[in-house]
Amino acid sequence: IRARMAIQTAGNLKYRSIMHAFRKIVSEEGIGALYRGCGTAIAERFPNMAINFGAYELIKSKIAKYESLHGMGASLISGGIAGIISTTICFPLDLIMRNLQTGAGSSGPFAVASQIYSSHGLRGFYSGLKPQLIKALPYTCAVWMVYDYCKRVLYFEVR
Repeated sequence: IRARMAIQTAGNLKYRSIMHAFRKIVSEEGIGALYRGCGTAIAERFPNMAINFGAYELIKSKIAKYESLHGMGASLISGGIAGIISTTICFPLDLIMRNLQTGAGSSGPFAVASQIYSSHGLRGFYSGLKPQLIKALPYTCAVWMVYDYCKRVLYFEVR
């Protein structure tokens, strides 16, 4: 519902509210339409978070040798770089998921991927990456700073 409401334009409002969107989607497309793209979302989140966590730990261990970069500064830099890496690697799955959720591609993730590739080539899988990175960067920085802060407050070791 959120994805569909987000792509509406002022001159072409298909849904007046969340409840209106819910009722209209269910009545026109069935209850399954509410879950379209859910499998792809799950398939995207697992590798994204695994890459993000692994990259964060690796980057943080590499910059730990610099005395000027420690504590929250190291968390901020490491988290930002890890977010850029994981978002960039997993972006094609995110794009497929969004296409499924908005109804732009309703025949399944492989059909959507094929459609993107035939229309735009490999570059098509990264259409919209810049805005996604702008959104992901502050989020991942904040997540890792809070993560390290909580580890320190709870007396877990922080490198």
